[in-house]
Order: sequence, then structure tokens, then C-alpha cells
Amino acid sequence: MRLTLAALVRGNVSLTARLVLGSGLALVGCGAALLYSILRGEVIDQRTTLSEQLREEMSFALPAMSGPAVVGDYAVIEQMVKARARQPTIARFAWTDNSGHPVAALGPPIRVEAPAWFVQRLHLPPLEDSQHVVVGGEKYGIVSLRLNPALSVNKLWRGFWEKLGILFLGTALSLGVTLVLLRSGVQPLRTLAASARRFGQGDYAVRILAEGPARDRAMHPGLQQHGGEHRIPAGVAAPQRGEEPAPRAAGSSSRATRSSRTTSAAS
Repeated sequence: MRLTLAALVRGNVSLTARLVLGSGLALVGCGAALLYSILRGEVIDQRTTLSEQLREEMSFALPAMSGPAVVGDYAVIEQMVKARARQPTIARFAWTDNSGHPVAALGPPIRVEAPAWFVQRLHLPPLEDSQHVVVGGEKYGIVSLRLNPALSVNKLWRGFWEKLGILFLGTALSLGVTLVLLRSGVQPLRTLAASARRFGQGDYAVRILAEGPARDRAMHPGLQQHGGEHRIPAGVAAPQRGEEPAPRAAGSSSRATRSSRTTSAAS
């Protein structure tokens, strides 16, 4: 049978299945919301970290490039550009002179471990900045720097999988404990229902074990407890199997009552 929302509402599914499914959906929904909130905060932190790193790199590169840029020492500038580009967070570092001749170097290639759908939803594009090298009011080229967010994306992806695994583990443990407790709590009620069904079908010698919590045992106070079992009270005469219970003489009882009242009034 296909489990649908309409079946749950109509009650066609057992109570245990409905409680476990409802608890599971609630846990998954809360966990997904919590995971999204945590991931969103981490993305904001990574953007802030990359912005600060870009600002620090530019504040260091501008004074360092000013001396070779003034004298036009391209060999020193190329060495400095290649040295700065070796950092894993830098995608491209370049210096362009006033005539438009660039001296550039690319950073080390870093493979993105996260899938495309995850990268697109992060909205973490490469950060880039360009500033003029100014010495004594004169411009001596432009320093350009672009950061590679691959390390940040991989860090967020690994953190996402770790938190997702914790979410699934917690949900599975919670559902397992809920299922065990429900089965142990509902079993005495099922036994009582089966015994009541047998009694209704004519099995008047049915015995019900006194098990389960006191709240469940109190649901059948009309049964007497003897030796760890519940049975039909001794004062109730159970008809033999195959016999119909004798009908109550309602008319005779009423006439006897009226006769006694008349005798009392006459005396």
C-alpha cells in the first residue's frame, strides 16, 4: 500500500507508523533548516575572510612594487609577481606598466571538490582588485590581484557533508529509540485487544497476563488479578460454549417490585 498524506489523515496507517513518520519528518525539517542556517553563516564568514585577505595582499603588494616600478626593473618585478602568485589563495597576480605591458603570473591550480549545484548556491565568486602604484604623485603602473575561492568552497563542502552525516545519524537514532519505545508501550494494549476480541467471540476462559505499565493495567478494572493473570470475576456466570445467555426477566422483576410496594402500602 502506498503511504500517502491522505492515508495518514484518514488513519489507514497504524499509530506506530504515523508517529515514527511524523517524528522523522519533523526532525528532518528542523535539521535541514538548522543546516541551511549554519551553512549560510559559514559562507558569510568565508566572504569576509577573502575580502580581508585581498585587502591585506594589496596593502603589501603596492609598497613592494613601488621601488622596481619607479626604476623600471622588469626582472625584479617578474620575480616578485611569481613569488606572490605561489600562494594557493591567489588565482592571478599582475603588474601592468603605463604603456599597457603586463607582467603576470597565475596561481597554483586547485580542483574544486564540490559539485556545480553547490558552488552556484554559495554565490562565492573570485574577488579581484586593481590599484595604481603611486609614488610622489606619479603613477607607475597598476597592480592587479585576483583570489581563488576554491579552498573556501572545498572547506564549505566538507563541512556540509560532516553536518549532513551528523543530521542523518541523529535522525536515525531518534527514530530507532522512538520505534522501540512505541512497540514496547503498545504491545500490552495489543494483547488486551486480542484477549477482548477472543472474549467477545465466546472464549470465556481467556487469561490476560498482568504486564505493561500500571496505567495500561488500570484500563480493565473489571477483571480480577490472580497469580499474575487477569480473569473474569467469579461472580459472573459464564454460559457454556454454544449456549445463548439467558435473557433477563425484565417483566417478572417489574411485577414483583410493584406487588411488594402494594403490600407495603396496605400494611
